[in-house]
Amino acid sequence: MLERALSSAALGLVLITATGTKADTFRQFRDWAVTCSEGLTCSASVSDGGEGIYGLSLTRGKAADAPLGLILNTSSGGPASGPVTFAVDGKPAGELSADAFTVSNSGALETEAAMVAETILPVMRNGSEMTVSFPQGAETLTQTFSLSGLAASLLFLDETQRRDGTVTALAAKGSEPARDVSLLPDDIETPDDLPPPVRDAWEQSGSDCASFGSFTPEPLGFSATVESSRLFGLVCGSPGAYNFYYEMFLDSGGMVTPVPLPDMAPEGPIAVTGAWNVSWDDRTKTLTAFFKGRGLGDCGSYDRWQWSEGAGPVGGFVLLQSRSKPDCDGDYAGGPEAWPADWPKS
Repeated sequence: MLERALSSAALGLVLITATGTKADTFRQFRDWAVTCSEGLTCSASVSDGGEGIYGLSLTRGKAADAPLGLILNTSSGGPASGPVTFAVDGKPAGELSADAFTVSNSGALETEAAMVAETILPVMRNGSEMTVSFPQGAETLTQTFSLSGLAASLLFLDETQRRDGTVTALAAKGSEPARDVSLLPDDIETPDDLPPPVRDAWEQSGSDCASFGSFTPEPLGFSATVESSRLFGLVCGSPGAYNFYYEMFLDSGGMVTPVPLPDMAPEGPIAVTGAWNVSWDDRTKTLTAFFKGRGLGDCGSYDRWQWSEGAGPVGGFVLLQSRSKPDCDGDYAGGPEAWPADWPKS
């Protein structure tokens, strides 16, 4: 992994206009794709790439009683002027009034009507395609979406949100009660969401973490439970076009300390203060980082750590693997997880 002092020079060569702070958890299942934030807000989406109604998404937060949302993206934007109808494999699957939807800032139609989960979704799960239709002004918009991959997407969403086997699951429903979400990760949207001691440590970091210039990170980062403490991964300073620097902090009963990350340098083991483009897997308590040598992602460095209770007085990270590919040659070489290992040496 490249340390920030080394990487800042490289970032100066790229346009510093950023639109996001990290790559969320992403999985593709045939025609559907699932993305989940570090705080386990998830979306399962399908798109036809055309005009009219070009995208459909099912969204859900991590709370036990979080409703299932439905989003329809249209090329024209704006509200429906009549009922929105759904048909699966040519058979009616439900109808929602135009008033059941709100219009987002981007012009998408959004609803959290109970019918989505109770009536429409069960029919979708057993079908091969769904047709959505509604009037918009003088025009009627109609689009048919593939349902291939939906069932696997819902299962992955349940597993990611720790719903599998519980009464709140969408696909992997069981008899277990809803799990305690207070132990699950949270998205940190703004500095105001931070506990005061954590915010103080972040703002006072030697890396000028709170100095964003004209950039506003959305979200700011995440928090997760590790043993009896809370781990915070927070965006630190102004990003580049495709690289976002994070520093880690541990809140142990109000005592906040920076969390170093062990790494391997040519001269031997070192500890670094942060990582780039991080992703947290709460099930395995692992943190990954992927520094992109350029936007294509065909070069750079990749690191993976796991939280260990025995690493330090209150726990810490252990380096599992470090990989790099210095040549930006258009060859992805199987992706960063398959690049040559710097640690451990084979």
